[in-house]
Amino acid sequence: MYKKIFLILLFLSMLTIPTLAEDIEPVTLDEADTLELPLKPQEPQPKPAIHNVDAPKWEEFCESGYENAKATDKKNILNVINFVDAERTKSNYWAERRANFEKAVEHCNTLTEEEKGYCYEGVRNAENERNEMYEQQRKHINYKNQGIIIDKPN
Repeated sequence: MYKKIFLILLFLSMLTIPTLAEDIEPVTLDEADTLELPLKPQEPQPKPAIHNVDAPKWEEFCESGYENAKATDKKNILNVINFVDAERTKSNYWAERRANFEKAVEHCNTLTEEEKGYCYEGVRNAENERNEMYEQQRKHINYKNQGIIIDKPN
């Protein structure tokens, strides 16, 4: 009889131990470390200096053959030759992009050395994004024209 009572009490105590353990909040190593250290205000991290960054060159971004493109407003005679019209449109596009690129680089040249590096990086990023958009539009035009390639292959 005493054995049965002892086993029942042992069994009941085993059931209550996990419920007691849930009431205790566990402390991890990360929390233990932060509890002992006083809180310090975070100091701003200095930006890495970009020194001696070369100015971007137009040839890095321009499609080959259009480095010296000039904008023209000449109209095609009766719009008979579509290739000539497409070539003029493409030439005008690159001429306009070059003018905007040169304005951006001229602006960067007026800044201090540290600002100049960040400005040049901004110009490079903007031109790379424009090139990606240009490629997407070009692929779309080629698809729309059912595989008829309007511009020169690279």
